Amino acid sequence: MGCISFESENTVMSQQNPQDELLAQLQRQAWDDGGIKSWENPDEAADLQKIALAATQLRVPATLSREEAWQRTLQRIEASESVGTKVRSMRFPMYARVLSVAASVAALIGAVVLFNFLNAEKPTTIMAASGERVPMYLPDSSFVTLNAGSSISFDKGSWDSDRKVELEGEAFFDVKSGSRFVVKTASGSVEVMGTEFNVRIRDGRMAVACYEGSVKVTATGKGFVVLKQGEVVETDASGAVAPRSEELPSQPEWISGRFVFDHEPFPAVVAELERQFKVRVEAKGMDQRTYSGSFYNDDLTTALQRLCEPMGLTIQELEPGHYRLAPK
Repeated sequence: MGCISFESENTVMSQQNPQDELLAQLQRQAWDDGGIKSWENPDEAADLQKIALAATQLRVPATLSREEAWQRTLQRIEASESVGTKVRSMRFPMYARVLSVAASVAALIGAVVLFNFLNAEKPTTIMAASGERVPMYLPDSSFVTLNAGSSISFDKGSWDSDRKVELEGEAFFDVKSGSRFVVKTASGSVEVMGTEFNVRIRDGRMAVACYEGSVKVTATGKGFVVLKQGEVVETDASGAVAPRSEELPSQPEWISGRFVFDHEPFPAVVAELERQFKVRVEAKGMDQRTYSGSFYNDDLTTALQRLCEPMGLTIQELEPGHYRLAPK
């Protein structure tokens, strides 16, 4: 079987905010349709343009609900349109144009405020696809490295008062000292003040390793344990087990591309290999077996051999990127 390699960049997957283009259109409308562009007095035109642009910085007060913000926006837009209709019948074109521009700006302000309010609750989500590792900084300069097939979500707007992230997959955290920092997962949470630790959540099992300082690990509905430097704990549906001490390196070995397993269920090892190499691997009849060993994510052929040789398995390539492992 030939050597197969994959090239991948550590990229952050993001989507264009759908309201950006609409906001730009509203700005253009206030500029063109409202008459700012053709305004006879350049100074007044510049002032009105500043008003329109400044509207993009407005926010809805925290005391308003979504429904109240929507109703106020509709009322403002309806009122501005009413003013614009009335001024067209006046015989004073200069005042009509002033009020028409003001109406456009009012509509712009109301729409921008509403969109900013509706978007304020949306968290920031960073994803690491299969075959990728994504390093990133959080708003307080805490540093996170995401393993392949992982994602992290957090709210930038409330970060100063609530340092909280939601994790799926695996990540290594280097947290800046400060207020409470919480990592939430489907199987529990990890709470620290400032330290280095690794969290892995796969198939309902959570594993936490403390590399510096101490961390509080809470299993969902099952109490908590406190880890000190060099301690590791795993949780599952039955809760957290007693922490154990290990000689940990300065950082998790997966960050440098080496994946180490100690009596790990073989399906979990295969799943990690699939994430690292973007391949599909069948290993039927291996659910009850465990694997102890390691592989690197720089060469697929070697990684497959390191899994199969100690397990007495053969490797069959069914098609590019699709393999089957079976007993000899």
